[in-house]
Amino acid sequence: MITPLIIKIIFWIGMEVSVLVGVVIFFGGHYRETNNMNAEELIISFFERVYNQKDFDYIMEIYADNYYEHTETGARCNQDCYNIITGATSIFPDLKVEISEILSKDGMVAVRLNFTVTHKGEFFGIPATNKTIAFEAMEFFKIVDGSITESWGSWPIYDILEMLKE
Repeated sequence: MITPLIIKIIFWIGMEVSVLVGVVIFFGGHYRETNNMNAEELIISFFERVYNQKDFDYIMEIYADNYYEHTETGARCNQDCYNIITGATSIFPDLKVEISEILSKDGMVAVRLNFTVTHKGEFFGIPATNKTIAFEAMEFFKIVDGSITESWGSWPIYDILEMLKE
């Protein structure tokens, strides 16, 4: 016998399944926690999880497959980004980053960063020096549907090389 309580339970289960199916369809067939973050939170999470906690798999979660870094030799997909960041952390394994400023508007995020690194591997032909250096960089990110789709960066490569040579 179907009681009013059973009808309520069936209705509730049906509603939960409908919401879940809607979420899966809306987010392209897979759930991503990043869709609940705003653009600034996504970038803060990226630098904390990837650079400070070394959670490199997170790159593949939050960068679009067709990610494009606007530099001549930059990443052209999320796998390129993964390879660049893991390569950098093999040279500077204790790399830490702190966000100094972050601003966002309409899916664009600007961030000023302070890095501290110890040089433990060859970098632009300079063998490991074991020097700890600090530098500042700036990045701009475009966020679309909870994913990083593009970036523009300003990194002081010349200054870094000079500090390592000193």
